[in-house]
Amino acid sequence: MDNIKTVNVVGVGLLDEEFDLNSLATSLPENVRYEPEMHPGLYLRIEDHRPLIIIYGTGKFIITGAKSEDEVYHTRDEGTRILSEVTSHPLDLKQFELCNYVLSGDLGTELDLSTITVGLGLERTEYNPETISAVLYTPEQANCTVMIFRSGKVNIVGESSRERSEQAFQELKNKVRSLLAEE
Repeated sequence: MDNIKTVNVVGVGLLDEEFDLNSLATSLPENVRYEPEMHPGLYLRIEDHRPLIIIYGTGKFIITGAKSEDEVYHTRDEGTRILSEVTSHPLDLKQFELCNYVLSGDLGTELDLSTITVGLGLERTEYNPETISAVLYTPEQANCTVMIFRSGKVNIVGESSRERSEQAFQELKNKVRSLLAEE
């Protein structure tokens, strides 16, 4: 029942330079996609199957798709190095933070979502099976949303700390165990 893993770590940062994304798109040697009519950011993937860096003209960037903090930091450093080479001068990182963890877990049992909604408290849950096939639960001790599926699988999104995400999973697991024991 303690099966939980990190599926995405998101980091956001700001470089000390603004970019002409059209020029940058033609200068970068890596996997690049820039379609300004679809999205204002330039998509840079340093290696296949690695995290994606989304770069904006303001110098802001987002790294998504990392499986660990180390992978986010490696991608940030490698992306900054590549951009420094393309612009022919060193770029400085003005700010950077990890802002969102997405964890996936399994409670190990099928659930009656209506019962779970009532048992966890209507003030902390939202369940509308016509729009989403999961209960949205807001734990007391974390700043995240937990999506609870009938299969017992859960996704935890929105927390800026892996530890607090894991605590949210533990809190949910304990409450679900109590609810199942009452049945």
